[in-house]
Amino acid sequence: MKKTLIIPFTLLSILIIGGCQQVQKLQDDATNTIDSTVKKVEDIKSQAMETKAAVEEKINQAQDAADAIKKLTE
Repeated sequence: MKKTLIIPFTLLSILIIGGCQQVQKLQDDATNTIDSTVKKVEDIKSQAMETKAAVEEKINQAQDAADAIKKLTE
């Protein structure tokens, strides 16, 4: 009777360990995906801030040009 119980428990232990390893791999993959996505979002945010600064500079230049034209036409 004991031998017949040892084999199923051994197989069950192997399945549990394999399942835990698979769950750990999935967690690691998910963490890597999240980290990669966060980095991409931070890069996009940085690019957006640079673009915003460039657009604001162009607006300022356009306003300066408009002010200069206005002074010339007065």
